[in-house]
Amino acid sequence: MRNCAPMVSSPDRRVRPVPQEPEEEFREFIPSTIPRPAAAFCLALGPVLAILGLFGWLRLVSGAPLSQVRGFSLADFLTDGVLLLLFIVPHSALARGFGKRILNKPFGPCGERPLYVFFSGLLLCLLCFFWKTTGPVLWDWNGLPHFFGRILQATGLILLFWSGLVLGSAHLFGIPHLKELRRGGAEPSAELIALAPYSLLRQPMNVGFILLLLGMTEVTPDRLLLGLITLAWILFVAPTEERDASLQFGEEYEHYKEQTPRWIPRVGYQEE
Repeated sequence: MRNCAPMVSSPDRRVRPVPQEPEEEFREFIPSTIPRPAAAFCLALGPVLAILGLFGWLRLVSGAPLSQVRGFSLADFLTDGVLLLLFIVPHSALARGFGKRILNKPFGPCGERPLYVFFSGLLLCLLCFFWKTTGPVLWDWNGLPHFFGRILQATGLILLFWSGLVLGSAHLFGIPHLKELRRGGAEPSAELIALAPYSLLRQPMNVGFILLLLGMTEVTPDRLLLGLITLAWILFVAPTEERDASLQFGEEYEHYKEQTPRWIPRVGYQEE
């Protein structure tokens, strides 16, 4: 769930990273020109795992299968909690600081994003595959509440994929990095383009995830656990993502933050 994009007043709405000399501790990770086709071929499985994991997660938040609901199982409930932590903790830790240095070591900067996508996709697939539904049914919306729940989820799904398209789905999955890793090229440069929905919200992708969670219509204890922990994680990690973006993109991102709300768009807001 790493996502940020700034809005700027320039016609092409592009913001590029602030050039920086590599710090001493990162000099060993300056990319080499050695082609690594075998590594690129293996890491190409990462986007596949990420997509499968995402669809598995969407299946979980679509609602608990009521025909499979039985009595409460503490073992299953605790297993689900462990699976959530096994996904959330590495997913966040590898996104910054010491985690990024670990991902840089095997193949340099070009391998960092593909490795991140690979491990995140693998952990998400494991979470969805081993997830256990445990009863009882806490609520089962019918009629109008069910309809509004599905509208919330449809809105979240549209926002999620719309945000991904604006950010660049290929970049999110590390496809350009895989190409450069295969031929021994330089790491693809980062670039953010502030088109809608990022011109309205700083965190539209995470808002999409939140709407998907809030719209669950058939909820059991395990689905409630999934919703509460994921929601808390999103609210906790969003400021950290924006701090990282501020360090990477400098004053223009700070200007974007001043103009654009994080969670709720401003009514009657006009772009510059």
